[in-house]
Amino acid sequence: MSFKNAFKLLMSKFRYVWSILLYVTIMVVILVSLGLTFITPVYKMLVAEGVVDEFTTTVNALFMGETLQNAFARLGALLEHVRILLTTNVGAFWNSALFVVLVVVIAYRFLLGLCELPVTSVISGFMNDNSRLSLTGQYLSLIGKSSQFSLAKMLIMVFYDALTTTVTYFVTMLVSSFSIIFAPVTAMTFFIFFTSFRYGLTSAWAPYIVVEKGKIFASFRNSVKFFFTNFTSIFSGYLVIWLMIIVVNVFVAIFTFLAGLIITIPVSMYLVSLYSMTVFYSKKGKSYYIDKEIYVASKY
Repeated sequence: MSFKNAFKLLMSKFRYVWSILLYVTIMVVILVSLGLTFITPVYKMLVAEGVVDEFTTTVNALFMGETLQNAFARLGALLEHVRILLTTNVGAFWNSALFVVLVVVIAYRFLLGLCELPVTSVISGFMNDNSRLSLTGQYLSLIGKSSQFSLAKMLIMVFYDALTTTVTYFVTMLVSSFSIIFAPVTAMTFFIFFTSFRYGLTSAWAPYIVVEKGKIFASFRNSVKFFFTNFTSIFSGYLVIWLMIIVVNVFVAIFTFLAGLIITIPVSMYLVSLYSMTVFYSKKGKSYYIDKEIYVASKY
């Protein structure tokens, strides 16, 4: 029922998607501005070494009917070429490393985390008493706590992501030694599994802070306990949601030449927050509004 109600709230409160889209747009502009400083010299080096032409040839060959096995072999050779270039070119290596650490790991995670408590607060408003809060207003009023929350989440999750990425990489390499075709399937399976588990662990973190006014680290401990207490339903729900998000975004990206991602990305972010809140309210036995109707939750 939490899954179904999350979609009902998505449809009835769809207007907040545009506010999230605005935030994502501003975030992308900031990240691109920061990233260009590091990535531009690396890109110029890759162009000079023919890597960009190799990538174009690989993609064209795939669309011209080349077998998946040959395409993956081409891609593997391309990645190996890039690895050799980065390890032999000190400037390119450090620019790549700084881009990953400063832009992807720190700036991206921090800016994305700043939006989580405001979105949760807005959702709490219309679930509690059908109120219409401003996402911008909540963002400004919660900026201090959001900064602390985002830093805490970044510090904790960077270890989780490093561990799961390492496991996924080595298992994928092991599978690729037997079958190159099953390697990407293995990588995607592990990605969905670890992402669903990650979001399950943190599913009640923001709700505990916003709804129950909890402290940041105490709320994280409560979120972990909440997840394992209701493991089957929460984890399976996130598995379905992330499988659906990946399929929809890939489909839209391919058939709209990336243009449709303007809508599907903020919708995906919003849906994940909505599901976290409907699960939290349901497991806590809290009743909540779905548009003008009240859903009476029973604690289970």
